[in-house]
Amino acid sequence: MDWYVARDGETFGPFPFEVMIKGIRDGELTPQDLVWSEGAPDWQPASSVPGLFSPPSLSALPPLTASQPNDASQRETEPGDPQAKADVGSSINENPSLIRRHWRGELSLGRAYWGVGVAVTVGAIGLQHFFAALVHGNGMGMLQFGMALTGLFLFIALCTLWQLVGVWRSAGRHMQSSQSRVPGAIARLTLILAVALVARDFGAVLGPFVLENWSPASRKADEATHELRLLRNGTEIELSGRLSEGTAIAVRQLLDAAPGVQVVHLNSAGGSVAEGYEIYQLIRDRKLITYTATDCASACTIAFLGGSQRLLSTGARLGFHSANIRGVDQRYIPAINAEMRRTLMSHGAPESFVTKAFSTSADSMWYPTKSELAAAKVVTGVVDPDQFALSGVSNWRDQEAIERSLLTFPLYAIVRDNDPEMFKKIANRFAEGVRLGKSLIEITQDAQSVFASEVIPKYLMRACQGQCIATGGLKSTKFGTSTKPIRIHVSPISCHSFAPQRTSSLTLSQHTFSKQMSMH
Repeated sequence: MDWYVARDGETFGPFPFEVMIKGIRDGELTPQDLVWSEGAPDWQPASSVPGLFSPPSLSALPPLTASQPNDASQRETEPGDPQAKADVGSSINENPSLIRRHWRGELSLGRAYWGVGVAVTVGAIGLQHFFAALVHGNGMGMLQFGMALTGLFLFIALCTLWQLVGVWRSAGRHMQSSQSRVPGAIARLTLILAVALVARDFGAVLGPFVLENWSPASRKADEATHELRLLRNGTEIELSGRLSEGTAIAVRQLLDAAPGVQVVHLNSAGGSVAEGYEIYQLIRDRKLITYTATDCASACTIAFLGGSQRLLSTGARLGFHSANIRGVDQRYIPAINAEMRRTLMSHGAPESFVTKAFSTSADSMWYPTKSELAAAKVVTGVVDPDQFALSGVSNWRDQEAIERSLLTFPLYAIVRDNDPEMFKKIANRFAEGVRLGKSLIEITQDAQSVFASEVIPKYLMRACQGQCIATGGLKSTKFGTSTKPIRIHVSPISCHSFAPQRTSSLTLSQHTFSKQMSMH
């Protein structure tokens, strides 16, 4: 049976009974020392343990000293006294396992509470910084991020449990072996408060976060994913849709495959904050320009801030609101917003702008004016969208959606009503330009070439004595939205010279066209 020894608030052991007897003989154990073994109801003086201090004359041994036996031959002949069990003094000094001793409560209360406590706290902080650097440097998707975060949480939880149990046991032994029970009682009260705080934080933040983000419903919500397009001969890309798991990895792969990219179009309603930060760093490292043609909101604005130039089209918006993490109590969201606040302020945004951005509730959105965005240094310029490829078109693959969008403009409705075949040819040219990632002005110029090469010659051949059918009437802003052919009573020669000017009426507003496409 193993025994423990308590002296001056510090606990030593375990020691076999033979080693305890040898400690008495060598002056390492006194009758006043408290001892305890498994199954004993409480600590008791060593003098009360049968077999330790008999015969009675042993109670007159001199006080405890730090000396060790000088007779080496006696050590070798002592039965049951291998090297690992030399004596009480040497066993105390060797301290073979700090982890085991703390768990059993064998450390002094001061070492357990302050020494181990500080070590665990510093270690936990270091692990958190290492985890942040690991996530930042490896571009984890949300699944990998969730697994790593769960592993980190479990490891820290185990370390915390080991710390708390050891301190609790050390406090109990201190209360039993010391004249004053106050330090041990205070230590235990502190532990109870610490456990209550940890339980509160787990119940309000960590627990719901882990459960919600691993639930089937959460995984289903994340199925809505991003979409990437290479535009304008590989010099621009567009990121749209939800910033879901793996978005940053996909962006990196596309940028690696297309080294000529200079501009990143961001047209997204948001998604994962972690993905937003990864894309932010990718854009920042490669010194790319960010541009929004329609809307970029929530986590998308984090990625937008990474641009060396941050540009908005004349019809675009940036949207801000407080973080919204599934399962997390809203009382703890301000702490989660802190990192995003620092990011905005690092780009020069004033405190008033940042406060407004993150005081907006998660179920609404604040869209600052362009002057507010410029004053806060969030955007560096507002530009004509024709400088960049057409983007922000949700149904760009859908030929019928493109045709329906064109028909919302009276100009193309007139062409369709008078010449369906020609309208189809124009719509095909539009669809091809959209798929190739051209700018809207380039797409419109392609449509103008169809008018100049096919529409005008066709109607000039059909015009009868001074009448030019439809050509001049295609300018809807002047002639209204009539679906009937509009005849202009001029000579064919005058009509032909007038036609190239009239084809400029095909030019559309990129913002209006993108909006119409999104509606279809």
